[in-house]
This record gives sequence, structure tokens and C-alpha cells, in this order.
Amino acid sequence: MCTSSLDLGVDFLPVERVFQIGSPKGVARLIQRAGRSGHAPGLPSRVTIVPTHALELIEAAAARDAVDKRQIESRDTPQKPLDVLVQHLVTVAIGGGFDARELHDETLQTYAYRDLTQQEFDWALGFVEGGGATLRAYPDYHRVARDSDGLYRVPRNDLARRHRNNIGTIVANGTLNVAYLSGGRIGAIEESFISRLKPGEVFTFGGRALELIRVQDMTAWVRRARSSRGAMPQWAGSRMPLSSKLADAPFDWDAQLQNGLLSPEELDHDILASLNSSELSLRRFREIARVSGLVFLAHLGSRNARGNCRRRAGFSTRSFVSTIAAIFCSVRPIPKYCCRNSTYGAFVLRSNE
Repeated sequence: MCTSSLDLGVDFLPVERVFQIGSPKGVARLIQRAGRSGHAPGLPSRVTIVPTHALELIEAAAARDAVDKRQIESRDTPQKPLDVLVQHLVTVAIGGGFDARELHDETLQTYAYRDLTQQEFDWALGFVEGGGATLRAYPDYHRVARDSDGLYRVPRNDLARRHRNNIGTIVANGTLNVAYLSGGRIGAIEESFISRLKPGEVFTFGGRALELIRVQDMTAWVRRARSSRGAMPQWAGSRMPLSSKLADAPFDWDAQLQNGLLSPEELDHDILASLNSSELSLRRFREIARVSGLVFLAHLGSRNARGNCRRRAGFSTRSFVSTIAAIFCSVRPIPKYCCRNSTYGAFVLRSNE
């Protein structure tokens, strides 16, 4: 038994069958997880999907049919992801410096940035050099500077050290310790789950019903709850969005409505209740901001590293609300390109427009 760590590739020969609890949310993901079993020449890979509700039963059937027809999701390359470009500029500046024109020409040789314009490159360079129009007053966001020989380099050692600690485009979800208020650590849980709970609410963890008291110093302080039921934690791997390939899989919905498996009653309410737009926006912003260097973890060894990142992300989000609102209310068009094809990211990183 494991979490979605199977996505990372766990090769154990004794594994004969994988049990997928809930919907795999994608055809390629299901095949990859099935491949963790039968890891030897000539042995078959087996996977059993265990749906947890009626919709997942339909998704499981659609996924099995898609696997049989070899209808697997394609891997699309992001077009001009500005958060990655911003990070790359700082990385090259640390590694000996760069000439702006030469680096621009080199960037155009990559497939993702083949259509990058000079104006877009200059904006990214201005963002790391002076923080853009929004952050120019903060020295920590002046991450590169042009020296006497015309090369851009990182001017301070602490900025270089911070960048090295936060480099990368895979944004991990932070974890919090779970501990009794009276003493004793229970385990660790993803902070994205705890952030949705309010003090006094009950959740189930480690087979115990726990009441959240407060979150402090990267620890969720709890006590045993009088209620025996509470919210069940969900890990990041189980919250993946449904892939377009699986969503487009043909299925006889009328038959399922007629046999009572599904019901259209209160469908609008169920859809709205399943969405948390503010949390999704904050999570998306945090990922883009981490890659681009808007927010960052503290140095290694700091107890509050993840907490610092979370607090900065929340503060930055509130700081940019007025800018985003101004863009929405103006008659000027929204920028056509953005970070990771995220409109929200475009508002944040292109706030100088």
C-alpha cells in the first residue's frame, strides 16, 4: 500500500498487482501505475481499480476502454512559460553571467521559446533585474545586475544561495506535523488539507478522530474529538484533474441515468460544492510564484521554511488583488501569453501592464 509515489517509479519485483483506489484521473497515469507490478521479463502487469463512488465507477470503465484502444494522453509542451524563463535567467547569471543578446538568441533555439519576442524577453529580464513595476522597491527582487563588462550577474551571495535552495519546476506540497496539544507527535499531513480546516473542525488521521485547535510553527495542534467521524485527508496525487482524454471517452450516460446509478437532481449544487475557486487560485499562484522566485522557502535547516513560503504566497496574493482588479475593470485586453498558460499567472507576472 502506498500513496501516489507510484507515479515516481517504484520498481519492486515481488509486486504482482496494483490496487488503484479511486479514479486514476488519466489513461497514461493508470498505465504507469500498472507498470509498477510484474517488473520482470515476461511477467504481466496487473491493476485493479476500486471506485469509491458512482462517478468513479464510470471513470474506471472509461479508463479501461481507453487502455484497450490505446487512447493515451499526449504530452503538450508549454508555450513560452515565463516563470521558467525568469528562473533560467537567474540560474545563468549565477553560473558566470550572461550577455542579454546572446542568451536571447540561445533561448530561441528551444522549441518552447521559438516564438519568444524581444519584448517578452526584455520584460523577463526587467523582472529579474528590477522586480518589474510592482516589486522595484524591494531589493530582494533585484536578482541580477549588469556589471562593467556588460554581463548580467547575481549581485549578492544571499540571493544566489536563496535561488539555489529554490531552483526547480516541480513544486512539492508542504507538510505539517500533527501533534497533540498535550504532547506527542502523531504524524505529518499535507498543509493544503489543513489549510481548508477551521479551528474546532474534526478530521480523521491515523485511525483517530481529531479536532483541530490551531496551526502554529509548522504544526497542526489537535486533541481527540468527541465525534467519531471527520473529514478524510486527501493527498495531492488523489486530487489530480481528470485528463481531457479520459473526459472525452464515449460513455452511455442515458443508460446510467435510467438504471439509477446516477441522478440529475441537485447536479448544479453538487458541481458548485465540489469547487473551491479561492483555494485553487491560491494554489496555482503559489506554484507559479515559487518557480519565478516571487515567493521562496527559507534557507535549508530553517524550521519555518515551508511556513515562510506559505505566508509570503498569501501576502503576495492579497497584494496583487488590486492590480488584478484593475486589469479586469479596464478595457485593455488581457495579455495573450502567460506563465504555464495560466491566466491568473499572467495577471501576477504581467502586472506592470
